[in-house]
Amino acid sequence: MHATLSPSWKKSLLLVFVSVVAFVTATPATSGPQCFFQGLGFLPGGNFSGAFGVSANGTVVVGSSGSLPPPTTRIQAFRWTAASGMVGLGFLPGANRSDATGVNADGTVVVGVSGDRSLAGGQAFRWVNGTMTGLGFLPGGNESFATGVNADGTVVVGLARDASGAFQASRWTAETRMQSVLTLLQAAGVVTMAGWQLRSANGVSADGTVIVGDGVDPLGNVQAWIARLPEDNEDCKEDENELEGRDQRD
Repeated sequence: MHATLSPSWKKSLLLVFVSVVAFVTATPATSGPQCFFQGLGFLPGGNFSGAFGVSANGTVVVGSSGSLPPPTTRIQAFRWTAASGMVGLGFLPGANRSDATGVNADGTVVVGVSGDRSLAGGQAFRWVNGTMTGLGFLPGGNESFATGVNADGTVVVGLARDASGAFQASRWTAETRMQSVLTLLQAAGVVTMAGWQLRSANGVSADGTVIVGDGVDPLGNVQAWIARLPEDNEDCKEDENELEGRDQRD
């Protein structure tokens, strides 16, 4: 003889089952990443801020903050962490404005530009351990901007005016100082950029050898570009497959 459940018991068990399923599906998993949104605030006395870079693990944010409206505008680069909040990075000597535009993988190296309020004659900087250092200019030039930095903070890319006043894509290292990407490619024996004007370097790979940016191609069109430079200034052979692909695209 088999025991049978009464209709009321069956109904009660069904309600318990549905409740358990609803609880399991509605309760968020605690082991996964927690989503959030947060405003980062302002530097003291400021009323606006913008973030322009973040470290590889997302714990360090860089940008600039200041006060509006003109003519009292004062803009300063910042570095933000959850522990420290927003901290100003200061200015280069004689400057009254700075903007942070990039940060390396672990958040210890910040790059940007510092100059007057309009950034006319501004100079690219590299900030490490509380010290902001100017990265200089191209030979004969008087203006430079940093837009990106590689993973370990040793390679900085951006744009800088040359002796003629034209902007050139630039790369900085402690060993070579600031150089144009065009000059570096020519020194490496690369010929595919002949007729190009490389105006700005906007990003760099983790190892610092691949740079991307924008420029004017031989037909006068504004076009994105990618370039690989040799490591440690050694000679490199231009990729024959890339040459063939370029011929087909042209």
